[in-house]
Amino acid sequence: MVTRPVTGTAASLVEAPAPQQREAAVQARVAELEQLLGDPRDPDNPFGHDALLAADDRSELLPSAEDALTGFGLNHEFVPEDLGGRLARVDTLARVLRPVFRRDASLALGYGVTSFLAAVAVWAAGTPEQRRWTADLLLGGGRLAIAYHELAHGNDFVRNEFTALPDGAGFRLDGRKEVINNAGRAEALVLFSRTAKEAGARSHSVLLVDKSVLPADRFEHLPRYRTVGVKGCEIGGFHFRDCPLPGDALVGGLGEGVSRSPCGPSRSPAAPSPRWCWRAPTRRCAPWSASPSTGSCTAVPCWRSRMPGRPWPAPSPTC
Repeated sequence: MVTRPVTGTAASLVEAPAPQQREAAVQARVAELEQLLGDPRDPDNPFGHDALLAADDRSELLPSAEDALTGFGLNHEFVPEDLGGRLARVDTLARVLRPVFRRDASLALGYGVTSFLAAVAVWAAGTPEQRRWTADLLLGGGRLAIAYHELAHGNDFVRNEFTALPDGAGFRLDGRKEVINNAGRAEALVLFSRTAKEAGARSHSVLLVDKSVLPADRFEHLPRYRTVGVKGCEIGGFHFRDCPLPGDALVGGLGEGVSRSPCGPSRSPAAPSPRWCWRAPTRRCAPWSASPSTGSCTAVPCWRSRMPGRPWPAPSPTC
């Protein structure tokens, strides 16, 4: 990726119109992140392909790379400016994230992008208190998980069987959520739940759940799922057993879950969309980082074959 340098003195940037100042700040952040992560082809680079692929073999995210992203303040990119973050435009977010996705999609997803996709529902429909709490969590280095999926129904959310039925001033959670990224690492989760026994468009709602308030005898983490791709991501799940939850966990109105689902992981049209091509002969396939505003994408040249003696394919070109 070629990043245009930021030119001009500090004084000229202050005097420049607001759009120019914003663009200069974005270019500076992208350049800083590129410099921080270094040349991925350098074998001595602690964040290079060799180190990242070794971490992938261990089915973990590279700890030193996560520390570097924490030092950079990547979570600030997921929080709106009015809440103390740097999120102003989603195309800008895509530009900042591209250097991370280009090196390792597992790192980009596992470190924080999943948190952003979960937080979008809170930014769009949460109360001021929910927005503030979520912002403080992310700005402090915390994570959110998206608890939408159930193995029996996948992305068919309206058929989900997990229930959060109203109970007085709160809810009672019952059921399982499976194949959830960062299930064990996240401090909180955005939960898509059936809140009415009747079928229909207003049968589901979205809840913001602080895991620290859940009673230990009513909530547990499910074992980690092993995956073919993005092996560093900790894909797990949750099991709730008649678990009480305060009423102020509701995001938006009761029964608005279906209308809020476009804010979720599979329907965030402006967010960068990593895609993987999983093929039988490969151990690891190339993740793609796409910009919705330009249509450009970049493939990570880190294909590896399961077959001994087979050469690595040439890096895929930018398209």
